[in-house]
Amino acid sequence: MNYIRRGGAKERNALSVIYSSYNYTSYLASLINNYNIPLAEVKDVVHDAIIIFRNNVKANKVKEDTNIHVYLTSIAKNILRNKTRRRKTEEIVDNNWEVYGSEDTTESYFTRKEMQEQISVLMQKIPETCRELLKLWQQNYSFREIASLLTIKNEHAARKKKYKCFQKLADYAKDFPELKQFLA
Repeated sequence: MNYIRRGGAKERNALSVIYSSYNYTSYLASLINNYNIPLAEVKDVVHDAIIIFRNNVKANKVKEDTNIHVYLTSIAKNILRNKTRRRKTEEIVDNNWEVYGSEDTTESYFTRKEMQEQISVLMQKIPETCRELLKLWQQNYSFREIASLLTIKNEHAARKKKYKCFQKLADYAKDFPELKQFLA
């Protein structure tokens, strides 16, 4: 871990050793079986886990006696859990802010469709950053992840920005009383 902290050629060599010794093929196979994810995506997850490990080592968040394989496995599993959770959320609510109801009647279909169109109109009225933030929040990204993706100062600032974006959306919803309760 000292080589990673120092940087340069020694860091590259240390990371190369981690990549090669990380029982890559059997681990990839187990992830594919357990999470039902394509090989290319699993390779990305393992790569992301090693990058997170490297960043945590450089930030002195990893103890010297830490088992690297266990640490990397934990990171990879957390990444996969988040991806699985987001994938399930995306199946429920798509990026067009579709509104789902419990009844399956023609009337409820048209009501949902109308609400979806109204929400799309409202979403176009708020700033692009608000739209992006609300879409990420809708997909169950954590506020820490949202802050990182949208280059917001920290998770508290992301939470506050979400609140303000919802306020803007609610202000525009005054013209659509049936949506006011949906956005509350």
